Amino acid sequence: MLEINFSGSDFRYANIQKLVRYTEGIKLNLSCANLRGLNLEYAHFEHANLQKADLSYTDMWCAALHSADLTGTDLSGAKLHEAVFYNANLSRANLSGAHLLDTHFDYANLTEANFRHSPNLRRKRKTS
Repeated sequence: MLEINFSGSDFRYANIQKLVRYTEGIKLNLSCANLRGLNLEYAHFEHANLQKADLSYTDMWCAALHSADLTGTDLSGAKLHEAVFYNANLSRANLSGAHLLDTHFDYANLTEANFRHSPNLRRKRKTS
């Protein structure tokens, strides 16, 4: 698998929508990158390294983050409608205030993830 390393990069005010839409089969390393407030609709971040990245206030509608590592990532205020975090690692991620309408976290690691003040968060109740 081809890997591209953008760790520590500052993408504020950049238009990287084409880059993130057409990266199927490419492993992106965006650890510690600043992507704050970008439009990342339909992004393909499968197997991406997004550890400690700033994804706050991004629009990640319909983003695919299968098996991505988002350990310690800031997703506060992000629009994550219909995003898929299948088997992703979101341990210690900050999702406070994130919009989570139809967001999928199947098999995701949510250890110590912060979901405070996230509208549309639905919690399954245990029934006995």
